[in-house]
Amino acid sequence: MVGSALRQTAPGRYQVTLNTRHRPSHAFWVEAMDGQGKVLAQHWALPDPTGRIEMQLELEREVDDIQIRAWLGSPDDISVADGVALVKTRGPAGNS
Repeated sequence: MVGSALRQTAPGRYQVTLNTRHRPSHAFWVEAMDGQGKVLAQHWALPDPTGRIEMQLELEREVDDIQIRAWLGSPDDISVADGVALVKTRGPAGNS
């Protein structure tokens, strides 16, 4: 799990941003899941040269607990720096 503790999130569109300390040389899946394990969003990610990963998240209902997970093989590690940012956006998903 990359990050969690994104709690009591209201319905709407969001930009999820995480900054990694280590940048794998290949793409991988990043998922946002609720506390019951339901996948809310999925993104095929490759961190940019600064280590940043961004993904869109659209919630149709309030979510009590959002967890961000990265699917990497051993020995890959992304070690998130500065936690996970969740910012509400106004435009349609995919357009910030």
